[in-house]
Amino acid sequence: MKLIRTIISEVVEGVIKRFSGSGRPEETFEDREYLQHYGFTSRPLADAEGVVLMQGNQIFLIASDDRRYRIAIEDGEVALYTDEGDKIHLKRNKEILVSSGKKITINAPEVIVNADTSAKVISPVVELGQAAGHLKLMNENLEILFNTHTHSGVSSGSSNSGMPNQLSGSAHKTANLKST
Repeated sequence: MKLIRTIISEVVEGVIKRFSGSGRPEETFEDREYLQHYGFTSRPLADAEGVVLMQGNQIFLIASDDRRYRIAIEDGEVALYTDEGDKIHLKRNKEILVSSGKKITINAPEVIVNADTSAKVISPVVELGQAAGHLKLMNENLEILFNTHTHSGVSSGSSNSGMPNQLSGSAHKTANLKST
């Protein structure tokens, strides 16, 4: 049995994932099986590195890596990442970092968020997918404030009204969210 380092030239998706690549001088692998762990899958780019397990005519790619895009992590950390910079990084001190250059999508019939209410909120509204008809999460106290507020300086015509008479305060903050 031999372990051989290879440079991957292509990976083809299918019921059986297959790869092509080159190993030692004058050695090529064409349309060979690429084994992966259950629940995890990846499709390495051309010129990524791999480890091939070879026993006679049985040849399998058993690991892949691409040092061009590997991110630096600390001892004990774990990360999933792409060549485009997106990542899920399980960091030390029980911190998880999710980074996307464009968009994060969650498909689920229910989303539960438990958070420290003293934490800074970056956005007051979280939009949840079009399948739910533009569902938004809103604090129940904020909904009451919105539905019962009045304005000063209201006049007929196209002019603007004054500021609301009721302003949001600490009484309108909560960790309990409901869909509207």
